[in-house]
Amino acid sequence: MKQITNEMIWQKLLNIEKMLRGKSVEEISVNRACKLLHMGYETLIEKITSGKIKARPVSSKKAKNGITYKLKISEIESYQEKPDIDLKPVKFETPEEIINNFHKNSTK
Repeated sequence: MKQITNEMIWQKLLNIEKMLRGKSVEEISVNRACKLLHMGYETLIEKITSGKIKARPVSSKKAKNGITYKLKISEIESYQEKPDIDLKPVKFETPEEIINNFHKNSTK
């Protein structure tokens, strides 16, 4: 049987600290998350319910539906790092197309 020493325990603790460094487990309320993200309450709730931002549901007597959420700081940071926009190609009209469309609409 292998004997566990204080040095082994200390080394394991240091390894765990390295893994957790930069990954906060602190949880904050939806209101505080709104301030950090510069986002409205309803918008944030929509992103949580759609799964774009992970959050833990918490029962609350103050909330309209009886449920509010707690968000991890690390989840907020990961959301901020990834883009949340859907880039679609945009077709621009040429000047000729604009003139033609204008003439079509003005003759109606």
